[in-house]
Amino acid sequence: VQDPTENKQPFKLHELDLSNCDFSNLGAETLARLIESNDTIDTLHLSTNKNVASDGWVAIGKSLAKNNTIETLILDHNSIGNEGVEYIAEGLQENSSVTTLDLSFAGIGERGGESLMDMLKKNTKIIDINLTGNEMSQQLKNDIQKYLSLNRAIH
Repeated sequence: VQDPTENKQPFKLHELDLSNCDFSNLGAETLARLIESNDTIDTLHLSTNKNVASDGWVAIGKSLAKNNTIETLILDHNSIGNEGVEYIAEGLQENSSVTTLDLSFAGIGERGGESLMDMLKKNTKIIDINLTGNEMSQQLKNDIQKYLSLNRAIH
């Protein structure tokens, strides 16, 4: 009798959805360690986890700088704000895999939008960012779109 697990590839997780899990900074810090060591997840959903504060976004931002597999990052409907998005943008400056970012309804204003634009000047991989429902000027949104268009032209 042949062992059914013989010659089988190990299970690899490609998409992780932790939306609406109501985790806080501790959960975000634990998740950050997973993001750093992950080599298979290409889509990460973290929608609607509004209890994550700046310490949690710091950890996630730092982990994104070390990750090279996540391509789609969904962070919509979180209380990220300007401070949180600055940490995420800082991590994404070093990231070479994320192409799509959803930050809709994340409480981001002008300062946070400026951080995203600065990040896009250094990260040419990101080609799509959803900023619907954030409080930044249309001019800033247009400027961000210009950088995204340049990135799309490169790829």
